[in-house]
Amino acid sequence: MTTKIIVPERYGEILANSKNYVGLMGLSVGKADFENPQTMTEYARFMQERFAYSLMVVADVPKRHNIMALEGVSEVKAEQRARVAGDDMRNAIEKITRDYPNVKVARWRHFAEEKYSHNLEVLQEAYRSDGEFMDECNCVVWKFLSQSMGNPRTNPNISVADRVANAKNYLLEELALLVAIPFAFQLPVCEIYPGRNEIHERIQNREFEFCGDLNIRDDKVFMEAYYKDGD
Repeated sequence: MTTKIIVPERYGEILANSKNYVGLMGLSVGKADFENPQTMTEYARFMQERFAYSLMVVADVPKRHNIMALEGVSEVKAEQRARVAGDDMRNAIEKITRDYPNVKVARWRHFAEEKYSHNLEVLQEAYRSDGEFMDECNCVVWKFLSQSMGNPRTNPNISVADRVANAKNYLLEELALLVAIPFAFQLPVCEIYPGRNEIHERIQNREFEFCGDLNIRDDKVFMEAYYKDGD
């Protein structure tokens, strides 16, 4: 049995020129696919073969917001748990990437610098003042919350408003970093993920009025990349 990463045909041109890019993959802490060694080995192999060099970024810091949204614990406790989960993910992924020298693992804090902080402020203000952006963010948040209701740790006594208020902070922090992180590299960035983040793509394409206030590198591209277990 073999394993492989599948890229939809619409990304053919980017894939053909992928050696001109830095490969970037953000890893959501707690996502089952990213905790599967076989899956992550295939992603590491794909990034090693396809890109000039690559980085997997463990999204541990914003995880605290989702923990608070679902369980209602204090921010201090949520930060502690997110840090431990981030340590575990980093250690697991680094065991895999040892065999792929052009693929490195980084933590969120390594890129939480000035451009990230500026972007976060802009996005927080946009969430308050731009109705279209707020609605799109809330759709993402509600989808996440609805999928998480079966989690046995979910506290049923938290109001929907409080859940959204916390979980939307995860999304805003994630967007702020992913938009800013290309400035850390000389080469343009190709972000890969098993799915699409349409709101991120709209920001990258400067489709919201506030995008002119963000730190955005226009040479960043996206690529869907899916793990498929085949014969």
